[in-house]
Amino acid sequence: MFSFGRNVGPSGSYVKEAANSISRAKQETERLKQETESSARAARELASAFRQAQDATGKTSQIVGDLKSMLLQGGLVYGMQQFAMSIIQTGGEIEKQHIALQSILGDLQNANELFGQIKNLALESPFTFSELNRDVKQLAAFGVETDQLYDKTKRIADISAGLGVSFERLGLAYGQIKSRSWLDGKELRQLAYAGLPMLQKLADMYTRERGKAFTTRDVRTMISKREVSFEDVDKIFDELTNKGGQFYQMQN
Repeated sequence: MFSFGRNVGPSGSYVKEAANSISRAKQETERLKQETESSARAARELASAFRQAQDATGKTSQIVGDLKSMLLQGGLVYGMQQFAMSIIQTGGEIEKQHIALQSILGDLQNANELFGQIKNLALESPFTFSELNRDVKQLAAFGVETDQLYDKTKRIADISAGLGVSFERLGLAYGQIKSRSWLDGKELRQLAYAGLPMLQKLADMYTRERGKAFTTRDVRTMISKREVSFEDVDKIFDELTNKGGQFYQMQN
């Protein structure tokens, strides 16, 4: 009996210790389970928040994109309207210029041919089509012959481009000399103000052609006596714009 009792005592201690270990293990397992669930819940909440942020960003981007698209479409529509109006206005202006040129020349075929030449010239010239067409009409009004209108317009435009002045300044002086048939002091000053040294150019030409030296003073005397003809002035314009001349192809 006593032997049995001594054997039971230690066994009961072992059982109790084992039970305590199992209990602690269960508690640790429960704690780890709760921590795992807590971490998983936090991860889910973080993922949800991230998705919401993405959705908000996407919606914002979509709204911004829609606004940009609306503004762009509106701008394109407005731009197309303005462009269409510009085409209509430009086309109407060109047609008016065409009709005016026909009226001035009094010849439909010549007007059409000259009109086409001016349009082609405008593609390479620093002057616009409207400006060149106006200049043609200006020269025609001063009596420049129809078959010379394009050539004279181009030459004067070349000189104007080279000097950096408007065609009107040179064209006006040229036309006045043409209509009068001789060079006057007024036109000489107009040409000088535009940067064209007509006095010296004439002196050089007369020296070459007449076999004796001419000074600018000699030319001034000739001008006062109306001895410098339009033809002489026209030669200077041609020399300046012929191949090798100072203003040759200045519009190109």
